[in-house]
Amino acid sequence: MSEYRNRTTGEVKTQGQWRAANPNMSLPKVWNSNVLDALNIDAVLRSPAATTTAYQTSVRDGVEQDSNGNWVEKYVARDMFADTTEDGVTTTKAEHEAA
Repeated sequence: MSEYRNRTTGEVKTQGQWRAANPNMSLPKVWNSNVLDALNIDAVLRSPAATTTAYQTSVRDGVEQDSNGNWVEKYVARDMFADTTEDGVTTTKAEHEAA
């Protein structure tokens, strides 16, 4: 699924969503730089998942600009567990991980 970022607002949408947002514009099947310029958008490139530890997961966290000026998917490592309280009993993150 290809995504594109609006240069002005930062809004990210799929190609189908950008087509729907511009119903009066005839758009080709394959988009080149001329189409992107006409729509004022940039392609969002795929990027690798975040590096994680045993009790973390990689989750998508929007998009960011890389060192080459390209917009890429942003991934961050998030903990799988957190402290929880149920019926007045608190279970710590470490206890969840041990279980």
